[in-house]
Amino acid sequence: MLNCSADFLLGLTEDIRPAPAQGEPEDPVETFEEETASADSWDAISETLDQVATPEEPARRIRWESRGMTPPTGKPILTYQMTNNGPEYRPAVWDGSKFQSPDRRKELTGLQYTHWLEVPLLGSGENCEVAPPEQAEGQLMICGWMPGGTFPADDCEVVADFDLGDGTVVRQNCFYVDGHFTFRVNSGDVGARIDMEAVRWMRLPPVE
Repeated sequence: MLNCSADFLLGLTEDIRPAPAQGEPEDPVETFEEETASADSWDAISETLDQVATPEEPARRIRWESRGMTPPTGKPILTYQMTNNGPEYRPAVWDGSKFQSPDRRKELTGLQYTHWLEVPLLGSGENCEVAPPEQAEGQLMICGWMPGGTFPADDCEVVADFDLGDGTVVRQNCFYVDGHFTFRVNSGDVGARIDMEAVRWMRLPPVE
């Protein structure tokens, strides 16, 4: 199709003309024309190769993941949370058990976040694109009691049982915001932080 040999394409020979089959006479006129038109031949070869080239690998899609998803081990990520002063972003690396600073010199204790995004390494040559967050529209939320010591993946409204001491447990409709359980005031706004220990909690589905 390219009127050249495979050896020429692989750079094993500078002779663009395919070797003639055994017993086949070589046309000197045709050879002369092809050799003197090598530049044109290169253009034709380049154009043909562009047409039959393998398409590029599709970009790997990365997206903002919720706190409930475990970050990849050993890869830099960017954490996000909304505070009273606006959005807060912090770089970090998850080593499989704890968060560390990107240079691995400091442990990031008490890192608060609601979402994280994997950061592709600079110079890796990997083709990535940021995809929109996954939304399970029309999907039912299955609610159930979760034990104390665990926390929701992101900010939400919950009902929780709190230990007042001496075996007294009180049930409270509240919010989970910025890593803490908070009271729910009558207006539906977020109230003060609840310092009591949660015995169990259950996330409430959003009201449609």
